[in-house]
Amino acid sequence: MPHATAAGSRRCAIIGVAICLSLYLRLPMEVSAAGNLVAAYNFNEGSGTVLNDLSGNGNQGTLVNGPVWSTGKYGGALTFDGANDLVTINDATSLHLTNVMTLEAWVRSTTTSSGWRSVVLKEIPGNLVYALYGNMGTNRPGVQITTTTAFDTRGTAQLPQNTWVHMAATYDGATLNFYLNGALVSSKAASGSLRASTNPLRIGGNLVWGEYFKGQIDDVRIYNGVLTQAQIQTDMNTPVVASLPDTTPPTASLTAPADGSEVAGPSVTVSATASDNVGVTGVQFQLDGVNLGAEDTASPYSLQWDTTRTTNGSHTITALARDLAGNQGASSPFSVTVDNIPDTTSPTVALSAPAGGSTVSSTIAASATASDDVGVAGVQFLLDGDALGAEDTTPPYSTNWNTSTTTNGPHVLSAVARDGAGNTANAANVSVSVDNGAAGLTFDDEFNGTTVDTNKWFVMNRHGDYSNSELQCYTPSNVVEAGGLFTITTQVQTATCGDATHAPSTWNYTSGMIIWKTFNFTYGTIEMRAKMAGGQGPWPALWLLGKDCQVSFQTGSDNFGGCNWPNAGSDEIDITEILGALTNVNQAIHNNQGSYRCTATTSDVSRNWHVYDLVWSPGRLVWHIDGATTCTITTAVSTTPKFLIINTAVAAGGSHVDDSTLPQTMSIDYVRVTASGTADTQPPTAPTNLGHR
Repeated sequence: MPHATAAGSRRCAIIGVAICLSLYLRLPMEVSAAGNLVAAYNFNEGSGTVLNDLSGNGNQGTLVNGPVWSTGKYGGALTFDGANDLVTINDATSLHLTNVMTLEAWVRSTTTSSGWRSVVLKEIPGNLVYALYGNMGTNRPGVQITTTTAFDTRGTAQLPQNTWVHMAATYDGATLNFYLNGALVSSKAASGSLRASTNPLRIGGNLVWGEYFKGQIDDVRIYNGVLTQAQIQTDMNTPVVASLPDTTPPTASLTAPADGSEVAGPSVTVSATASDNVGVTGVQFQLDGVNLGAEDTASPYSLQWDTTRTTNGSHTITALARDLAGNQGASSPFSVTVDNIPDTTSPTVALSAPAGGSTVSSTIAASATASDDVGVAGVQFLLDGDALGAEDTTPPYSTNWNTSTTTNGPHVLSAVARDGAGNTANAANVSVSVDNGAAGLTFDDEFNGTTVDTNKWFVMNRHGDYSNSELQCYTPSNVVEAGGLFTITTQVQTATCGDATHAPSTWNYTSGMIIWKTFNFTYGTIEMRAKMAGGQGPWPALWLLGKDCQVSFQTGSDNFGGCNWPNAGSDEIDITEILGALTNVNQAIHNNQGSYRCTATTSDVSRNWHVYDLVWSPGRLVWHIDGATTCTITTAVSTTPKFLIINTAVAAGGSHVDDSTLPQTMSIDYVRVTASGTADTQPPTAPTNLGHR
């Protein structure tokens, strides 16, 4: 029996005859938490919306949007429609693979169409941790992981249609291997720990990019370990069946504070010992039946209890131990008496630097003094009412403020002191002026809110550009700010829209666009960190348009009202636009003297984050991607103010749209503008790919 452990050996000793007989007869292999198997699914349920985890780890799945139970490679399977069917497995510690992994699945693809189609994928906001793909961007199956960067390795040909194929992948911290039907077909050097994620595991699709498998999936296994090729071949020929359940609960005993003792103060140690026949996963302390702090997942099990937040009088403490199978065991309860003199006195706090009325630049230290009759728990500095850095919990209280990330002009500093009883006090405000000269920020949006800031941005609600033969309605519901990102979703969705010069009509796609509401600039550096939309048909772009169009553009495209593209004042600078090839970035200008462009080549812009910037100075435009110069133009450089547009159009110029590749998402991490046009220190270049039209 492969992947045996000491626990597995003990189990064999108990039921040795049955196990040996099953091996002799090549009966279906029993899966268990031993051998670092963290999830296993045989798809034999046949009905309902629950996919059971047979590894013993409790990683149950929920069917979403109606995948259909069907006949599989071994017993049952699920058939996925390639549109929106998937299975969601909620995050669990056992699914947090770090330095090693093995992924396995039987698949039967029913399509030969292009597009990314995920079989098994652990999500992270805007990305993945580990994934098996039935089809990748090159129409080949493969595996992809994310450590400090993305690594993938792929097969040599597309999966055959209507044929069962066993897929497997391993990662050992140095090499990423991909197997088909037990044979090693590709390898790639890789390094680093897999990204941490508390997002779900998905089977049959994902909600990061909307990539859905079309066909059947059976017998999925996930290991927190590296299987050999022989072990993978054994799994391939052995159906998944349920393990013998671990029904033995762990035991726990409180060791502090003493039963019947009296406690007081902000830091009382609560500790316990715990043991289990397989292993203790964690210990959760409870106060009067309610969780006290977070579960402690490592021995020795303890926490610090701030009794000043608990009412005086008698209270009961228990420790609840948990094992990997979900069995729980509670300690005998201890009774303690809390006897604190209530603390109702607020701390005092005052800013000591910088001085009120001063002018600051570069990085400075903001500092404060604080005191309390019992003790200061922490000081949180504030900039214009928002948190500046993390709370400082130890004196002397200070935080470093990089003023170059703040716009030039007046700002207000303050601080809030907190004591252990929760009493707070605010320092008197200190007004300062930020002046970083020409290098200072003139516009900044880090997208850390929960809605788009409509003081900075106008959210478009109209049709796209009719002159480009675009097929989308721009709808506000397709733009979202959340989780530190701004996103535009482009999807197949019927909508009715028009603009100032066109009557409303029905279109098959919706997308999103935002523009600066009032801000515009001439000369400086604009920088954005972005992951562009992919698929066949979307046209994502980050571009500048002349100020003469800033108001009229809200209701019509770029030849309406005061806008007369591409004349001076209405001319265009394309920072980044993707015209179909996801490794080619178009960078261009369009004005009444002509059009000039460069095409930069980089890694897949729909699956990788890149930093795009443009340095605009008199007579010169310089583009960079991830700090590398990709284009320099010194001909017909604009001299008039520009505003920023972020959008994804559909089918520009009548290009083909593959609905199966939608929806797609463009994500923006931040937008920053500085007044300096001298950030580029690279010498001028004359790129060979510069063209004129």
